[in-house]
Amino acid sequence: MPTIELVPGTLNISVSRGNSLSIDLDFSLDLTDYVLTSRMADKDITVTMTDTTAGHVNLYLSSTDVSFGSLPQPWYLKWTDPGNAIRTVLAGKVKTI
Repeated sequence: MPTIELVPGTLNISVSRGNSLSIDLDFSLDLTDYVLTSRMADKDITVTMTDTTAGHVNLYLSSTDVSFGSLPQPWYLKWTDPGNAIRTVLAGKVKTI
């Protein structure tokens, strides 16, 4: 019997404490009219669509946002598609070193 799994991809991130974090992602999907949101624990991650039709996205955390303790913090990236379906597409942990 076929199985459908709608679970986010896993992306764990390590970053030096006090450094800013910038990650470029390529979804190879036209993201026109999509709304993307990202969060790490209690902090919003800035999401910038650098090329909407090609599916290029940048995630950014400032150096002050990367000043948390040594325990890994959960994070996620969600999108709402033009039909208003919400999907968590990536999730993982951010760890400072």
